[in-house]
Amino acid sequence: MKKIKVFSSLVFIPIIFFAGLTLITAIIMLIVEGISGLSFDDFILTDFYTITMIFSYLSAMCLAFLWTKKCIRGKTKPEAIHKSSVNIKIIFCSAIIGFSTGVSLTNIAIFLFPSVPCPGHIDVTGIVFLTFLSTVIIAPITEELVYRKFIVDVAQANNLPLPIYFILSALPFAMSHSLTNIVYLFVAFFAGVIYVLLYYKTKNIIYPIIMHMANNLFAFFDGLNWYNSDFILEFIASNTFTYICYALSLLSIVLFLTLTSKKHCNSSKGVL
Repeated sequence: MKKIKVFSSLVFIPIIFFAGLTLITAIIMLIVEGISGLSFDDFILTDFYTITMIFSYLSAMCLAFLWTKKCIRGKTKPEAIHKSSVNIKIIFCSAIIGFSTGVSLTNIAIFLFPSVPCPGHIDVTGIVFLTFLSTVIIAPITEELVYRKFIVDVAQANNLPLPIYFILSALPFAMSHSLTNIVYLFVAFFAGVIYVLLYYKTKNIIYPIIMHMANNLFAFFDGLNWYNSDFILEFIASNTFTYICYALSLLSIVLFLTLTSKKHCNSSKGVL
């Protein structure tokens, strides 16, 4: 009975976040529609909508945080909550893994599901700074805190096994990105698994946030058409670029495992 209660408490963390995000955004949209007379479609791609989403993400994260505090109140402080130092080398590794693994997972998913259309690019509209703020800064921070830190902390506080972390962290994370596109679900799920492992291994949420930011940064530049050059466009679409990303992923993961090994951490320098 106790395990069922813990499981339901964990399930409610992503539900509260996603429901809060949807509800707060809808309420603001309805109020603005009533005042301005505009329809939802008139401002869904405007700067106001971007600002609304930023506010909704932060508000929904606060709701999930309050529920998390309730779930771990009075329990032994889980290992993941203990603060750990930030290693510059691991930050660099996380950024490289975030960039290269995102591209690699997408290519693997397209290979496995060739008949499924690839998910579209991030639509960079309106003021670029606001889109950058919401996509590259706010979304990674709030999603990593909710889907990784909050869920893993509650799971550890209740001594749940590691596979539970993957199910209750990576699965809702993937479903929040897409419910219909198997390519998007595949990429988001396995990216979520990597983020869980990173937080579980380092005990520091900064690293998954950096990795997530690096992945979204590439998607942001992709939507911005930063490669406004036929040569760069052809290179990014080539097998060479894909193989480079595979190699970077493998090398970065090996380096990351080396840097986070107990032997290395005990003698590591260059820590912030």
